[in-house]
Amino acid sequence: MIPLALPAVGNDAELNDTPATALALTVGTPVVGHLGYSRSAYADVDNVDYYKFTVPVDGDVTFTTTTNSTLYSLTTVYDSNGTSLINSAYTGYGGVNSVTIGHLAPGTTYYVAVSRYSQWGTYQLTTSEASPTDANDVENNDIYSKALKLTNNVTSTGHLGYSRTAYGDRDTTDFYKFSAGANGDMNFSLTNSSNLYALVSIIDHNHTSVIYSFYVGYGATGSSTIPHFGSSTTYYVSVTLYAGYGSYQLKRVFTKQAIKGDTETNDVYLKALLFAPNTTKTGNLGYSRASYGAVDSSDFYKITVTQAGTLTINLTNTSTLYDLVTIYNTNGTSSMGSFYVGYGAAGNGSVSLPAAGTYYVGVSLYAQWGGYTLKNTFQ
Repeated sequence: MIPLALPAVGNDAELNDTPATALALTVGTPVVGHLGYSRSAYADVDNVDYYKFTVPVDGDVTFTTTTNSTLYSLTTVYDSNGTSLINSAYTGYGGVNSVTIGHLAPGTTYYVAVSRYSQWGTYQLTTSEASPTDANDVENNDIYSKALKLTNNVTSTGHLGYSRTAYGDRDTTDFYKFSAGANGDMNFSLTNSSNLYALVSIIDHNHTSVIYSFYVGYGATGSSTIPHFGSSTTYYVSVTLYAGYGSYQLKRVFTKQAIKGDTETNDVYLKALLFAPNTTKTGNLGYSRASYGAVDSSDFYKITVTQAGTLTINLTNTSTLYDLVTIYNTNGTSSMGSFYVGYGAAGNGSVSLPAAGTYYVGVSLYAQWGGYTLKNTFQ
C-alpha cells in the first residue's frame, strides 16, 4: 500500500470556484485552501478559489498570499461585478507576495480569487487594511442641496477618492454650507493627507458662481481669506478631488468687522436713518448682501435742525475702506458739499444750513470695504 501524503494546511470549503459560490472573507482574518487537487476525476482539478469581502471603513487593503513548495498561484482582486479586474499578483513556489488595493469603501462587495498557475498545493491568504486617520464626512454630500454645515472655527474632516458602488465609482466632491452671521472676512484652510491633491472652491449663494478657489497638494496645507461677507446669505464650499485619494481637514475662521454696522437698508435718502444733532453713528460699507457681488455701497442719514447754523461732518474709516461723504439739501438729492476719506483716515467737511429743516448725509463706497465712524456737530 502506498502511504497517503496529506497537505499540512486545511482545505477551503468547496465548491467556491465562481463568484456566485464565493466564500465570505473577513478582512484581518486569514483563510487557507488547496489548489490543483483532483475532484470527480483525476483530470478534474480544483483550479480556483473565490472569496467575497467588504471593508469596515475607507482604506487600502493588502492581500498577501503564501504558498507551499509545490504551488505557484495567482491572486486576483475583482470589482463588485465579480469579473472586472482591479489588480493581481503571482506567488511562486514556496513564496510570499502581496497586492494592495487602494481607496476601497464600505457597502460594496468585492471578490478575490486565488488561482492555480502551476502544479498543486496549499496556500494561506491574509488581509489587512490601512485606513485614514481623519474621520469621513457624512455621505452623500456630493451636491450643494445635500451640503453639510461648516461651523465657524470647527474643523470638519472628510474623505475623497474612495470607491462607492463600484471600484471606478469614486467620491469626487464634498459640499459644505455656511452663513457668516455678521459682516466680516473669512479664512478657509485645507490640510490634505499625503496621498490627496484637492481643489477648494468658495461658491456664491446660487451654488454655481465661484467666488474664489485654490489647490492644495499632497500632504500640504493651503488657505485663503475671502473678504466682505455679509451677515445672512448662505454660501457654499466644495472640496473636489484633483488627484489621488485620502482624507482632509477643512476649517473656516470668521473675523467680524469690529465697527458695528448701520441698520439696513438705508441705501437711499427716503430710507435714511435718524441722525440727531451732535451725535455719532457707526456703519459698514462694501459688505455683500443677497449675493457676494451685490455689496452695500451707500448709507443715508437724516439730520433735523430747528434753526439755521453750521453743520460739520467728521468721518473716520478702518484701514480697508475708502469712501465719499456728501451733505444734501432738504430734497435729499442736491449736494451742498462733499469730501473723500481714504483708507484708515479721518476727514471732515462743513456746510451752512440756511434754515430749519431735515437735511441728509450720504456715505458712499469709493473702494473696498470696512467700517466707519460718523459724527455731526451743529452750531
